[in-house]
Amino acid sequence: MKHYLFTRPWGIGNMLLATPAIKALRLHDPYCKISVLCEDRGYEVLRGWDVVDNFIVFNENNMRRVMQLLRPEYDMIIHCQPSHGLMSLTHHAATKALGSTTGRVTDCHEVEANMYLVRHLGYNGPTPPLTIFINPCDHKAEILFYNQNS
Repeated sequence: MKHYLFTRPWGIGNMLLATPAIKALRLHDPYCKISVLCEDRGYEVLRGWDVVDNFIVFNENNMRRVMQLLRPEYDMIIHCQPSHGLMSLTHHAATKALGSTTGRVTDCHEVEANMYLVRHLGYNGPTPPLTIFINPCDHKAEILFYNQNS
């Protein structure tokens, strides 16, 4: 079973733009293990999403320490919009990595740039939709809050 690490650390919106690629990888290799390295804000919009097996969550205060704790257990790191700093902090965790050093595939939307990385691994299906996972308990709390403030 292959183990992939997606790095999508910055921001909620960018995390959501990586969800089609994460879902496509799951469709391509249903028995793989998928971990996502992300900022705490990105984790909050995908917490509980069953497509991801493991989240590695950091915040601005512990980022470097979390990166140092990554073990070399991944078959592939997929950097969605990587930075040189992030690539250097995670290079020890896998023998292979995908992602351009510029972080952009020219003349395309970020969703397609992320999909390009998964297509490189062999996925040839349609681009899955963006995903926001709302835990049912959170949804009930949101409705309760809305009703109380209406």
